[in-house]
Formats: sequence, C-alpha cells, structure tokens
Amino acid sequence: MRPQLSIHYPSTSELWSIAPREDSISVGHIDGINGGSKRPHYSRQTIGADGFLVSGRCVVLSHRGPRGLATWGVVYGIFRDVWRWRNSVFSNTSGTLSSTLIEAATEVTYAEWIRKYLALPDVPLRTEVDIEATRGRRSKRHEPGHCYLEAGWTKVRDIPRSHGRSAKVELEAPR
Repeated sequence: MRPQLSIHYPSTSELWSIAPREDSISVGHIDGINGGSKRPHYSRQTIGADGFLVSGRCVVLSHRGPRGLATWGVVYGIFRDVWRWRNSVFSNTSGTLSSTLIEAATEVTYAEWIRKYLALPDVPLRTEVDIEATRGRRSKRHEPGHCYLEAGWTKVRDIPRSHGRSAKVELEAPR
C-alpha cells in the first residue's frame, strides 16, 4: 500500500506563538534585520532597543511562514492621556496571507489576554495604518488597511495629517 499524502492546515491558534516583549527574533524582524524585511517597521522608534512596544500590558505573537516571519504586538496603556488597547505592530514577510494572520492573531490575542490578565479591557482593540508608509506594500486598488478589513476589522475614521504626523486610517477589531 502506498503512503498517503497528508496536508496539515493549521488552526488559528497554531499559526501564532506567544513571545516575550523582548523576543530577539521579533525585535530583529521589527528592526528589519531578520525575517525577510530589509527596513524597520514604520512605527519603530528606537532601532536596537530590547523591546519594540511601549510600556503597559501586552501580548506579542510570532509566526514563522514559508518565506520569513510575521510579528504582532498589542499594548494596553495610556496614550495621550487616554487608555487605549492598540495593535501597535503588525509586520508580515512570512508568505502567509496577511488577512489570515490578522484574523488568527485577533483571536489568539483575546484568548491570551484573558488567560494572562483575566479579562479584556473595557475599550475596543484598535490599530492605525499609516497611509504613506504602507502605500508601496499594498495593491493600488486597495485602500489602506485592506488586510484588516478582510480579517473582519471595521474602519473607525480617517486621521488627517497634522503636526508633523502622517495621515492614517483607524480600524477596530471585532469582539
């Protein structure tokens, strides 16, 4: 009898691994040193710093795909005097479809947050996508944040360019 070919399709929880805030592989990926990216993530402020998230409660996820890495970071903390729960970093050079990773990361983030902190924050999980910084990495026919929208997130608002900050689109995760 000939052996059968077996293809394993990972579940959403199998796509991502929990990683510490200071995970050297994730830090290197966000810094553009490893994982297929040749430049730092546009939100990265201090290249070479031990961690890549601001202070506060956090969940960091790492994915190894067929061509590289993906990194996801979520933080709950005070930002401009307001408590916010933010997906502050998503970088994908793994070869896995970004919308698939975002959908899975959202589910894993909720589960890990409850496991780690016992409850979800009272505010919704949101992210901001820099329109100019992501222009070269998305199709011309897709709007900024398209992969988040495909993953079930909804558009909250456009954030206009002001005070030296670039224009962004704000998105919210499904609950």
